[in-house]
Amino acid sequence: MKKTTYIISIFLTFIHSNLSAQDHPFRAAATKRNPDDYITSQPEFTAVELAAPPVGEIQKIHLRLVSSAKDGLAKTLSAVPMGPDGQGSPWFTKVQSFKAGLDAVAASHLQTDCFALIPQTAELLKTKQDTVPEFATKASGLASGCSSVIINAIERHIIDQNGTVSAENMKSFMTVFTLPGFLSEGDWEESPIPVDGPGIMILDPTTTVTQLKAQLSSNASYFIGNRDATMAFKRYEPDGDGLDVLKTKYTTNKSTIIAKWNELKSWVEEQAATP
Repeated sequence: MKKTTYIISIFLTFIHSNLSAQDHPFRAAATKRNPDDYITSQPEFTAVELAAPPVGEIQKIHLRLVSSAKDGLAKTLSAVPMGPDGQGSPWFTKVQSFKAGLDAVAASHLQTDCFALIPQTAELLKTKQDTVPEFATKASGLASGCSSVIINAIERHIIDQNGTVSAENMKSFMTVFTLPGFLSEGDWEESPIPVDGPGIMILDPTTTVTQLKAQLSSNASYFIGNRDATMAFKRYEPDGDGLDVLKTKYTTNKSTIIAKWNELKSWVEEQAATP
């Protein structure tokens, strides 16, 4: 029940932040002062939506958010004018690609299609750094709002694979936790995020450090934050709230994981001190 509650909270946060009343029918209900008014005004989650998904798929409860994002992007794209700053802009192609990615997730329910959204989201988040058309900024917000779907796909993948993840997926997952703005801040106010950066390191600490050292030091700095090893891995101790499969791997490989975290932290500090 707790997990269902935070999924509802994520859904509310997404539509409240990214869609206006005229843009989407869920918006009017989402702005009600009592969230329960919204919940009762919409169809209840079905047993199929709440059920654990088949191996390789995402839980169907997340498809409502995907559908909302698709609707928002479709309206955004339909309003883009012709011309070099509109449909002739490379940003128009990027937004179209992200919309196509959401279409694929909606049709297949596959975790791999969710993971394909990660580099596309990273591209759209560059709107925070560049001067871009307004439609691209709107699309960036919608993409960030879908990060909870990606996080839960990562969670399901780790569970399905019993904590064994390919190097390619490791690199993709780390993007989520090294790129500022990827995660929507309001998504995890009601319940802890299912998987975080330290959880990704537990999967393969050596690969994590190797891949992050091959990137900009700012990525590793963001990944580590202000956490020492004790703080970073507290939730993966026996009494923590981390995923069971990650807690087991952490207990088994604790000394190596902590050593690798400290190695990466020292490397970030060295890079910061280098002129």
